[in-house]
Amino acid sequence: MCYEHWWEPTFGYAWYDGGPYGQWIWITAVDDPGYDAPVTAPLMNLTIERVAPGDMYLDISPREFTHERRFGSSGGKSELFGKPYGRIPESNISWHNTFERKLYAGWNLISLPFKPEDNSTSSVLASVWDNVSGPVYKYNAATKQFESVTTMDPGVGYFVYLTSDDYWVYNGTEKYDEMNIWLEPGLNMIGWLNCSKSISDALSSIVDNYNYVARWNASLQEFEVYVPGAPFNDFNTMEQGKGYFISAKEGCPPLTESCGA
Repeated sequence: MCYEHWWEPTFGYAWYDGGPYGQWIWITAVDDPGYDAPVTAPLMNLTIERVAPGDMYLDISPREFTHERRFGSSGGKSELFGKPYGRIPESNISWHNTFERKLYAGWNLISLPFKPEDNSTSSVLASVWDNVSGPVYKYNAATKQFESVTTMDPGVGYFVYLTSDDYWVYNGTEKYDEMNIWLEPGLNMIGWLNCSKSISDALSSIVDNYNYVARWNASLQEFEVYVPGAPFNDFNTMEQGKGYFISAKEGCPPLTESCGA
């Protein structure tokens, strides 16, 4: 079952050329290499969503949709809005940042690479909410206590407990590309930026002022540790969408970093 979708985001419309209709819709796309934002194009009551930027050819994982309207065909061409090669006006195409990550049964330590449109926990975690068990937690570095939360924002790490494996997807209005966070002596649980960086680069502003960095391996339900100067470490990169513990020393300067630096 195949449905071909050729994006033309620069000009604000899309052409569709499809074959047989089925439950699974595979999407391939070509877009402007200079354009790096995801796009959502509403088609009747069916939304096809491009969830990641990419190179000239995008290959998006198949998603399952339920829809009431079956597109008619003429000469093998799909008909949108009653005509072959239907166009979607620019005003009907919405642009936003979309993040997707697999979460596992048990505890997951996550963070937000985008500022959410609605920062309530039920909205940010809407795609997995049916599998969320109990409160969402953050760590208060000043009191050294975990606290339940009802809202979620970039720059903070959050522990979320799921009853089964699931895929977390949420939309955001702004990329979290810069941070300036004061660290308390001892453990701090932070969120990371909308980019991946080696730890040596990511924590260059606090070099020699922290003891270790820890992350939670949700698939194994155990911690992994990075110790500066150690000959072997469990990981060496800080990644978008993940939360981290940083053990800061007394008098540690603020953690400052940006995706452009």
